[in-house]
Amino acid sequence: MDKYGVRIYPLDEHVILIKQTVKRSGSLRYVVDTLPNGDHREAHVNIDDDKDIANAVRAALKGDLQHT
Repeated sequence: MDKYGVRIYPLDEHVILIKQTVKRSGSLRYVVDTLPNGDHREAHVNIDDDKDIANAVRAALKGDLQHT
C-alpha cells in the first residue's frame, strides 16, 4: 500500500508551495508524486490562508492533491 506525505516550500513572503509525496509499496523513500501527464501534485497557497493550507495538506496526506 502506498503512503503519502507532504513537502512545503516558501516561494515568497505571500505564497507557499505544497507538494504531495508518495512512498510506493516496497520503496525506502518518499518522492514527489506526479499526475499521469507528468505534472507534480502540488498547490500554491497564500501563506495567510489557514483553511487552504490545511485543506491542501489534508488532501496530500490522503493522496488526493491535484495540480493547482
